[in-house]
Amino acid sequence: MTMPRRVKDRKTTIEKLSPSMLRYLRAVIDTPLEGRGLDTEIARSVNCTRSWTYVMKKKVEERLTREELIEVCSIIMKETA
Repeated sequence: MTMPRRVKDRKTTIEKLSPSMLRYLRAVIDTPLEGRGLDTEIARSVNCTRSWTYVMKKKVEERLTREELIEVCSIIMKETA
């Protein structure tokens, strides 16, 4: 018996991301939008450079659709609760 396509996609959505990308997304969720700018605030919170945050943003953008990104963010939010 094969799984429906949507269930298969859901299972592999988080597998499309590297640990660094997940770290970036967790920082995005935890960082308030106030301040010097989102990339700068995220870089400061994860102790990385602004260019790293830009690269992670682009990689996540390439690998996930909007719906998949929302799904991954909801999984991350459930982990923190």
